[in-house]
Amino acid sequence: MKVILAKNAGFCNGVKSAVNQAVSLAEKYGKIYTLGELVHNENVTDFLNRKGAICIKIEDACNLKKGDVALIRAHGITKQLEEELRDRGVVLFDATCPVVKRNQKIAEDRAKTGDDVIIVGDKNHDEVIGVASYAGENCKMVSDTEELPIGEKNTSILFQTTILPEKFEKIEENAKNFEKKHHNLVGIFNTICYTTKVKQDEARALAEKSDAVLVLGSRTSANTKRLYEVAKEVNSNTFFAQDANEALNQTKFIKDIQSVSIVAGASTPPWLIQEVTRLMSETQKNAVETVETEVKNEATLQEQPVEEKEPTTMADLLKSATSVGYTNYKVGKRIKGKVISAGDSGIYVAIGGKKDGFIDKSEASLDGNYNPADFKEGDEIQATILAVNKEYVSLSKKDVDAVRLEEAEAEKALAQGEFSLTMTEVVKGGLRGRLGQYTIFVPASQIRMGYVSNLEDYKGKTLRLTLMPPKEKENTEAEGEENAQSEDKPQKKSRYLFASQRIILEREKKEKEDVLEKDVSQIIKIFETKKNIMLFFPYNFNFDSNDNFEQGRKLAIDGLNADFKYLFQYRMDRLPEYDTYVSFIYEKENFVITKWTGDKLEFVEMIPVYRSSLYCELWHIAEG
Repeated sequence: MKVILAKNAGFCNGVKSAVNQAVSLAEKYGKIYTLGELVHNENVTDFLNRKGAICIKIEDACNLKKGDVALIRAHGITKQLEEELRDRGVVLFDATCPVVKRNQKIAEDRAKTGDDVIIVGDKNHDEVIGVASYAGENCKMVSDTEELPIGEKNTSILFQTTILPEKFEKIEENAKNFEKKHHNLVGIFNTICYTTKVKQDEARALAEKSDAVLVLGSRTSANTKRLYEVAKEVNSNTFFAQDANEALNQTKFIKDIQSVSIVAGASTPPWLIQEVTRLMSETQKNAVETVETEVKNEATLQEQPVEEKEPTTMADLLKSATSVGYTNYKVGKRIKGKVISAGDSGIYVAIGGKKDGFIDKSEASLDGNYNPADFKEGDEIQATILAVNKEYVSLSKKDVDAVRLEEAEAEKALAQGEFSLTMTEVVKGGLRGRLGQYTIFVPASQIRMGYVSNLEDYKGKTLRLTLMPPKEKENTEAEGEENAQSEDKPQKKSRYLFASQRIILEREKKEKEDVLEKDVSQIIKIFETKKNIMLFFPYNFNFDSNDNFEQGRKLAIDGLNADFKYLFQYRMDRLPEYDTYVSFIYEKENFVITKWTGDKLEFVEMIPVYRSSLYCELWHIAEG
């Protein structure tokens, strides 16, 4: 016969964290008190009592004195009791399950808005009582079978974390029908624990494929009872056991079946699961084929009651159990998760650790348009960590969306061949900046056409860049390639590209030269000879008081004669076979051509500046 052990049987991450915290605190302080059972399981409570984490009833919490160390149970306590204990000077630590904490926060937030708050679940359950305290006088607690007491005010409906999803769906439908009929706003918050839902789905699937199901856990555990209900609905051969002896008695039926599945609640200790599996195997004289899953690897807490041998230390045994699946909540880190629920205030996300994530509605979208209906339970979502609180991890989806948009724009810019980028760093051999997911390095020789003496002059400046061809990039290694990639390892993980402004400047210079060459050819053609030498003098002559154009032009020519007579004469002596023409700009609008006649310049022709880009270029030179 085959025994199938559910993959997610036993401690959830929240319970692992709570138990680990209790043992660590007991080791540190010698003795601590848990406010009620840390989790609803007698085996765990007895174990913790032996380790110095003493369970006291909630009503006895009033006996705690200043300096006593107490731990809030996973189900939470009332807001009033927590405040009272802190005021009294009790050293208080919090092991409230993050999912329950989320429920408390929603209740408090909705009550502050003036909503009536309805909590669906067991009125007498510790979790429900604690959550209700955060909603105050506007709160009503109802069982899942009662009609919803929705009044005239806006109403927010929350659920005990262990409630069956089917019952949630039924209540959700009833609430929506009420909203349509009475036109007042009814907000439905799916506060069912995602892990609990996974366990229930798993129990249902195993019950369908197995001849029998054995549910391990305490009868006081709500989530374990839910597992039993789910499996029993599918498979009538479903049995409940809360310890190894009871499990052994329940397994007498095994001889007549081919397979049995074992499921266990979130508060069921791993040592019980392993002991039951061992006993079943021994009873069947090793005829049982045990199909082990990830549970055994994840939960290495082991107690051997048959051999009366306790674990070495709880901390040692919990080390691997609490490390698996836990997230390093580093601010700025991008993580993936699945939507647990979405409400008016934001989105709750399961992120695979001991804390859930929460995306405030202001961090849900780039455009600020948040609609809870856009986020369905189970949807995968990416976000970055903004902060880590006691209760949850604060996340931002819009940061990820912004990065994606930036990356898309970066790809578009690179595809266009030319882009602008601000240089943010001076590194050895050049400058660096970021373009989306890319790190852009500009070697010093590629900043401009001339030599750059001080790179700091370009820090913060925006350059026009193009990616460097591979061959040219290879020649830049002496200018910082190796250094840039080795000195900054995080940058190496990003795409590292080489870019040049010089290539653009040289291309534009060549284009201008081509235009100038064309213009010069046109001017030369005016004289219909190739024996002419045209000397361009980028001088701009302006005479503010001159009303006589002809006189002003003559003054300009006379000025050139006086300043450059010997230069003109020298040129004629060296190149007597060529005629010499001298050009200059007059009054910004006219290009004046003169000819050296042997002893002076004489006026030949005047051409309006606007006729040629060459003249415009010379004018700009003269101006500068």
